[in-house]
Amino acid sequence: MKTMIDLFYETFSPRQKRHHLSMALKEKPGEHTIRILQNGREIIRATGDEREQAFQMATRDLAKRFPAKGR
Repeated sequence: MKTMIDLFYETFSPRQKRHHLSMALKEKPGEHTIRILQNGREIIRATGDEREQAFQMATRDLAKRFPAKGR
């Protein structure tokens, strides 16, 4: 069974090179923040009380902002 983190990377990896994306994860007790940057500019910020919650929000926002290309 895949974890939320695995699903995030499956969504992020194909888009990373095409759209020049990078990702930063910052964790504090009780707060987890994922920042996705495009050419050094923050385009998505997802914050959650738990790591999985932050990854779920980031995955949703990433898929919405950069839809998968059809073949």
